[in-house]
Amino acid sequence: MFGCALAAGEGQLYGDLRAHDGGFERLLVRVGAIEPMLLGQLVQRVLEVITYARFAMLSLPIARAASPRLEGIERGLAEVAETLADGGRRLSDEALLTQLSGLSAELEEVVAASNYRYGASIAYAEIVENRLENLQSSAIDGHIELFGYLMRRLSPAMRTCASVATRQEALSRRANRLSSLLRTGIEVQLEAQNRDLLESMNRRAAQALALQRTVESLSVVAVSYYALGLVKSALDGLAKADRLGGVDPTVATALALPLVVAAIWLGTRRLTHRVLGQPKTGGDSG
Repeated sequence: MFGCALAAGEGQLYGDLRAHDGGFERLLVRVGAIEPMLLGQLVQRVLEVITYARFAMLSLPIARAASPRLEGIERGLAEVAETLADGGRRLSDEALLTQLSGLSAELEEVVAASNYRYGASIAYAEIVENRLENLQSSAIDGHIELFGYLMRRLSPAMRTCASVATRQEALSRRANRLSSLLRTGIEVQLEAQNRDLLESMNRRAAQALALQRTVESLSVVAVSYYALGLVKSALDGLAKADRLGGVDPTVATALALPLVVAAIWLGTRRLTHRVLGQPKTGGDSG
């Protein structure tokens, strides 16, 4: 129970801030020779102090309910951090990302449901302190003064709310750091995979080029063989018609061999360059 003097000792206020029958609190105000207007202002200020103090206390149950959830989130983040620090990970990056996303979503839910309440409670607590200072209450022998009675209950509650709000902010920063670390690790792995893929593509391109050159050489040999066969047939016909001037067809074919092979090789190279070269634009097609 508290009791204090108000209005320079012209009034006294008593109460215990407990709900009685009907759910209402009981306050006793004793006044002497005091003007009605001043009495009304005094009663209004007392009611405002009690009301704002109740408003400030509304966040305490929310903070108490959020604490176990924050402890679970903190343990989950510690497990993720331990797994990230472990060289031989027990979980894959995808599983860790899923776990971290779930913890972050739960944390954001807790913050969204309570953070604005803590700010409102702190603001109400400041109003209560200002109103108590304006009341200029003084202690009565044998009773607890109103300011001390209210702040004895209000201050621990506000410290609890502030502590939970600070803890939520710290967990949010921790979750963001872990998310950044995990994303960095995933990006490094992707870059390594892309590098390996590019190296594999380069090796395949080199193998394809070597195979293409081999096939090109074999094609030149095969086409030259059949071309020389045609030349030999033509020279045999000319020899029978006595059109070679006594030159042996086999000798003529042998002399034509370098020319035929060179012509076919050049033709094949030009054809390859034309096929593999850059396509012409519409302006160059004419």
